[in-house]
Amino acid sequence: MTTPSPETEQHCAGLREAFCAWLIEQDPAEVLDVGAGRGDLIRSLRKRDVMARGVESSEALVGLALELGLPVDLGEATRLDEEDGGVPWVSMHNVLHRISVPERALKEALRAASVGVIIAEPFVWPAIPMHRLTSRLDSFTRGLERRRGIRHGEDLAPGELASMLPPDWEVEIRVHAPLHRYSDDDVRALIESAAESEGLTPGERDHADALVESARLGMLAAPGAVFIMARRPGA
Repeated sequence: MTTPSPETEQHCAGLREAFCAWLIEQDPAEVLDVGAGRGDLIRSLRKRDVMARGVESSEALVGLALELGLPVDLGEATRLDEEDGGVPWVSMHNVLHRISVPERALKEALRAASVGVIIAEPFVWPAIPMHRLTSRLDSFTRGLERRRGIRHGEDLAPGELASMLPPDWEVEIRVHAPLHRYSDDDVRALIESAAESEGLTPGERDHADALVESARLGMLAAPGAVFIMARRPGA
């Protein structure tokens, strides 16, 4: 199995750390990370002495988090067990585009947060040629994942995300976009991960090979991120 390059893993970690740093600037007493995965964000927050716990819908990822000693419970973003205003901050890192009805998950996060919600979503800029090809790669790999039954929507633009938030909440948007070129191995890894054991049809293989070749020529860049923070009135 092909694995992402260390440089691409570092790029992804850098986006997560930028998100974490902005959250820490708010001096949160406690954070609930919705869609916590294996707990990477929780681990980063706890290293900075922030009380953090998570919710994740994948039993396998919950198991990995627990093995690492991270407090992640099995649950759904659209049906949180939290009381209204039961936790100061709710974070959602690369979660909403994976949910069939993102508005429902965001409404739950807003309900549960007594102070605010902070969101990160991947984002590509169509004006940048390398990002246009990245959009093609994203569409291709998400199609492969949907074939395996994985729910995966399209990227949510900053305006779409902001439109889902209550008009009386204070909203701030930041864009974090260090330009990092994908290697051909990065693209192979993304496609293999999306297809898993099902393999590719001949037509899909041709498409995959063209994307890998584009990466070899330096024509694809990893997505950046858009961060949105929404703070409850008076909080």
